[in-house]
Amino acid sequence: MQPDRVGEPSRCERDDRSTNDRRNHQAGGRVLSYLHQHYQDQNAVERLSRIDALSRSSLHRLFKLHTGATITEYISRLRIGNTCALLINTERSISLIADDVGYRNLAKFNRQFKAFKSTTPRQFRSAFNVKHA
Repeated sequence: MQPDRVGEPSRCERDDRSTNDRRNHQAGGRVLSYLHQHYQDQNAVERLSRIDALSRSSLHRLFKLHTGATITEYISRLRIGNTCALLINTERSISLIADDVGYRNLAKFNRQFKAFKSTTPRQFRSAFNVKHA
């Protein structure tokens, strides 16, 4: 067995990193799975760190590393994406859809929807219906 080169991590250190990388990847998968199932829950973020017994700061750091987004941004994207699907595929009222995807404040929902889609939910639904009528 050849000795490690000077300045390079030892085999043991590489194995530790590999194990940590696998563990972090698995934790990230569990967190994403949980978010996709519970994105509409108001306290989903608080429950996340319990999934893999991570500190809140470690969870946020790992999440940003894996997804490129903060947890809050990711949840907002999930909510708005599901809102679009519901606006297109149902006749439910916008306020009920907002509640279904986790927004308890209609004004906040409308602001976030417009920030992501550059249009209001009502305009989005109308535009889609006109294109596909």
